[in-house]
Amino acid sequence: MLHVALRAPKSESIFVDGEDVVPGVHAVLDKMAALPIVFAVVRGRDIRQTDSHVINIGIGGSDLGPMMAYER
Repeated sequence: MLHVALRAPKSESIFVDGEDVVPGVHAVLDKMAALPIVFAVVRGRDIRQTDSHVINIGIGGSDLGPMMAYER
């Protein structure tokens, strides 16, 4: 899927090979938002108190933020 689809509002349509990919992207984003670790981070809670693991998969600049936030 296109990277721009991750930033697109639900009301937008982005077609790849004749298929609108935005609904599928938002379905996955909604599932991610329901994860306890995401729930805690969005609400500003201390994630060290959650019973979850954090997995960061990224390259280049997408890895910088999580790397800077990581505490040993």
